Amino acid sequence: MIGARAALAPRAMFEIHRHDELDSTSSEAARRVRDGRARHGEVHVARTQTSGRGRQGRVWHSAPGDGLYTTVVWFLDERPSGAAATMAAGLAVLAAVHAAGVARARLDWPNDVDVDGAKLAGVLIEALEVGGGRVALLVGVGLNVAQRSFPAELLRERPVTSLALCGAELAGDPVETALAALLAALEPELVRLALAGRDAAVAADLCARFARAAGLEGRRVEVRVAARDGERRVVGRFAGLDLARGFLLVGEPAPLALEHVRGVALAP
Repeated sequence: MIGARAALAPRAMFEIHRHDELDSTSSEAARRVRDGRARHGEVHVARTQTSGRGRQGRVWHSAPGDGLYTTVVWFLDERPSGAAATMAAGLAVLAAVHAAGVARARLDWPNDVDVDGAKLAGVLIEALEVGGGRVALLVGVGLNVAQRSFPAELLRERPVTSLALCGAELAGDPVETALAALLAALEPELVRLALAGRDAAVAADLCARFARAAGLEGRRVEVRVAARDGERRVVGRFAGLDLARGFLLVGEPAPLALEHVRGVALAP
């Protein structure tokens, strides 16, 4: 259970903007970055979204008041690796979910949090140039919190779940408590992300933690990789992640470029 301490307001560096309804929190954050109004650490939270977005243009179902729909704006002096940013944000979301008592949750490549094969949360990363080599990193998170049921058309796409359905106990307002836990976990991950591009040890630690959280270490996996004619599938034993080299498999002659890896699943 996330208790009263975790439910306290996040650190003062976060400036929370609450909206009753938005097209999407990431779209709102992007508008503010482009017109120069955005500030480092501002957080946009919507009670509902009319056009919630996921990876590759997918729609995120945004039930009014039942989920956490939020985007954090974080300015960086240089553009981070997209894979590194996704890993860092995913680890933060997973930490918040574990704090809620859902210990069996894990990361699902590249940007989801799953529980027993059902999607609980997703991450959407965008980076916008703001001049002088600096970027505004938009960290969008959709986390199912209080839902007890989901639309049939959504369930036809894939199994989904919520913190409530997983038996999580959240003190006070469950969405606000989940937000506080997320921001507490996200801040240190984003601080480390800023170092990962120039510190090999920080980058290696990020990759290793993600691999453990995704249950990949030592496992035989099937990797879906983008190709000119669609996708190709590569099967092998996981040997590591490396931001500079890519996704490593035992016996594979060359690493798989992280930006081309579409999906990873455990293989028989």
